[in-house]
Amino acid sequence: MKKLLRVLASKSGFSLIEILAAIVILGLIVGPFLSMFIQSAKTTHVTETMNDATDVANAQMEDMYHIVTHSTSDKIDEQMSEQDFTKINDGYSKKVNDYTVMVQLRPVPDQPSLVDVIVQIYKENDREAQLESIYEWEN
Repeated sequence: MKKLLRVLASKSGFSLIEILAAIVILGLIVGPFLSMFIQSAKTTHVTETMNDATDVANAQMEDMYHIVTHSTSDKIDEQMSEQDFTKINDGYSKKVNDYTVMVQLRPVPDQPSLVDVIVQIYKENDREAQLESIYEWEN
């Protein structure tokens, strides 16, 4: 105890070697935690993007449910254009926020009253989410 008090009361400081050793030890301890925090931030960003895209996909799938169940197959183009969709080769497309929504409607084989609805959400040409469901056309 007396030795500790003497060291604390003395006017001499730490040597350069002691300071460098402390910095190295601190770096060895903090380094792994820093990389863990960086990886955590990246994972959080990817998860937020996927959640946002899934929310957009769910909203579009709900819209498609109402369109399909309150329409007939011969009126779908009109219904989709009312929802700001543009007809493309094998489906429909529109922009929602930062996402491109692609919707495909495929007839179910041997079931003319059913339609397979596929909603895909893209951000910068990367597919972020996809939902698929089968609905029945209005009779």
